[in-house]
Order: sequence, then structure tokens, then C-alpha cells
Amino acid sequence: MQVFHYTCLAMGTRFNIVIPDLNKKHGEIIGKQISSILDEQELIMSCYRNDSEVSRINRHAYQQKAKLSGELFEILKTCDYYYHKTLGVFDPALLDITLKAENQLEENGWSQVLFEKDSATIRFNKKGVGIDLGGFGKGWAIDKIISHLEGKGIESAFISFGESTVTVIGQHPLGGPWQASIPDIKNENPLDLKLQDESFSISGLKEKSGETGTRNFSHIFSPGQKSMVKENIRVLVKSKSAIQSEILSTAIIASSDEQKKHILDAFPEVKVFECRGKGWLEK
Repeated sequence: MQVFHYTCLAMGTRFNIVIPDLNKKHGEIIGKQISSILDEQELIMSCYRNDSEVSRINRHAYQQKAKLSGELFEILKTCDYYYHKTLGVFDPALLDITLKAENQLEENGWSQVLFEKDSATIRFNKKGVGIDLGGFGKGWAIDKIISHLEGKGIESAFISFGESTVTVIGQHPLGGPWQASIPDIKNENPLDLKLQDESFSISGLKEKSGETGTRNFSHIFSPGQKSMVKENIRVLVKSKSAIQSEILSTAIIASSDEQKKHILDAFPEVKVFECRGKGWLEK
């Protein structure tokens, strides 16, 4: 069986896809199409590229209303839905907090954004507010790629984006679901998953290596505590949507106990697993 593998750098991380039963010529065409989709999405959503639509909005939306493109309007409409459904734990407008890790939530966040759906415009109520789509951008791009591949007749594929998000199309080429084994924090008791037309995302503290060894550092802001998450836990969310798994895996880590219960009740269709050291526990 021919197996096509394509990899590229996108959105500050590595994108990998494996497509069984695809010849090299057809695979190279698909690879170029995937790269084009990723470039298009980055040009819309990146807050680190000066030429992106989000960066343009971040520069000007405090001074005046900014008109949104059709796709960014749909992106922010989806963000608005999840912001309200997670009680504000998922917040796509924490740019200063993401970059500086020092602002208070009341000075920032989606609550300070005037998002007008009728006119497809956006304006910031305070200086310093900015859009940062974070992992949502990866999820949105993956779902776009999945839709494109299915439209091209691809019936089986395995995607890894940034090593924290995995999405599969169809079954494994040898039959049955795709399988993945996810180590716990102590690297002792893995979580074994079966996937078919599903995604999972993992959130937790990141590791950083230096002269004194490896240490964990936080990149997740908790709106309830108004501080960065410090506890070394991992949350994995399995869903039919890469967007949903990306959003909820981070939101659950950042939530209080009460908020977490609300999120789990609001999204009964997803599977949630938590690791606080040794082994995984389904929530």
C-alpha cells in the first residue's frame, strides 16, 4: 500500500498528515493545497504577523469600528458562541495577557469588545484590548482541511498539528478505528484512545529546557483567578470537531470547579480526560 506523508511549518508549529493509499503525484497536489489553506488561515488569524487581518484589527479597532472579512466574521461568531457557553472561560481577546501575563481581566478580554453581527464590524472599548485566537486557530484550520480533503474523496487520514492536536478521517487502512496512546505526566500509565472521524486536543503546562534542566511554565490564563494556571495538570478532550477539542481542553484547565461542571454539562457529547500525575481519569 502506498502511504503519502506531508509535513510543513505553520502557525508557529509543525503540521503533519499521513494519507494511506495515495500516490506521490496526487499527494504532492494535496500537500500544496493544504499548505495554501494553512497560509490563508494564518494570514487571517495570526496575531504575530503584521500583515494579518487580526493584526490590522488589533492596531485600529480601538480608534474606530473595523469591518470584518466574511471568514473572520464567522471565526469571531464561533468564538462569541464558545465565550458565552463556557461562561467566559474561553476568551479570544486576551492578547495583552498572553504576551505580558500581567494585565487584569477587567482591563481586557472579550467583554471589552463590541462585536456587531448585523454590520460585521468590531470595535474595542479599551486601549490595549486585542484578539489572540491561540489554539482555536489550529482547530479552525484543521476543520477547514478536513472539509477540503473529504471533498477530494479522501476517506482515511491521520493529522497531527503541533503534537497537541490529532484529527483522523475514517478508519485505519488495516480496518477499525485509528489508535493513539497518550502518556501521563509521569510517563507511566498511558491513555489508549480509539478514533474515527474524531479529534482530540491536549492542554497543560509547557516544558522548557535550559542549562538547569527542564521546567514547566504556564501559558494558560484563568479568568476566575485572574492569573496564569500554575498546577501541573493535563486535560484531553475528544470531540467530533477540532475547534471544540482545542477550545474545551484549555477552558477546562482554566476553569474553577463550578465553571468546569457547567462546561461538562454544556457539552455532553465530548469525552474529557484529566491527568494530575499518574494515570488518566475520565470526567
